Amino acid sequence: MEKQKVQQQLAHTKKEINHFVSRINEQNQMVSNFETKLEKLKNLKNDEQRNIREKLDKMKKVKILTDEDWIGFQNNFDAIFPDFTDILKGNSPDMTASEMRYLMLIKLKFSHKEMARALGVSDNAIRVTWSRVRKRLNGTLEDTPEDLIKRLFTRENAV
Repeated sequence: MEKQKVQQQLAHTKKEINHFVSRINEQNQMVSNFETKLEKLKNLKNDEQRNIREKLDKMKKVKILTDEDWIGFQNNFDAIFPDFTDILKGNSPDMTASEMRYLMLIKLKFSHKEMARALGVSDNAIRVTWSRVRKRLNGTLEDTPEDLIKRLFTRENAV
C-alpha cells in the first residue's frame, strides 16, 4: 500500500516537472521567435527597437481581464503583426472578438492553459472557442490552431 502511494506521488511529481519543462520550452520558443523578428527589424532606429521590445515584454506578461487591457494588448499586437487581424477578418468577417483573441494568443505561442489564465476564463471556455474557430475556418479535427493560421496566411500570400 505504501509502495503504491509513493509510486503515485512519483508519477504526479514527474507530470508536474514535465509540465514545468514544457512551459519553459514554450516561453523560450516564444522569446526566440520574438528575437528573430527583432533581428529582422535591425534597420529601425534604436528608439523604435526599444519601443517594440517594451511592447513584447508587456505582451509576455499580459492579463486581458478588462476592455482596456484588451485594447492595449491589441494595439501592441497590431504594431508587431500589422497584417494579422486584417487577414483574419478578410477570411472571416463575422469572427467574434473572443475568436480573434484566441488566434492572436496562438500566434504568440500561448498554450490553452496560459490563455485561460491570461483571459481569466476556464480551460473549457478556451476549448469551446477553439472548436468554434476550427469550424469557422473550415478546419478538421486533425488541424492544430497553428495549422489553420499557417494555411490562411499561405493562401493570402499566394493571392
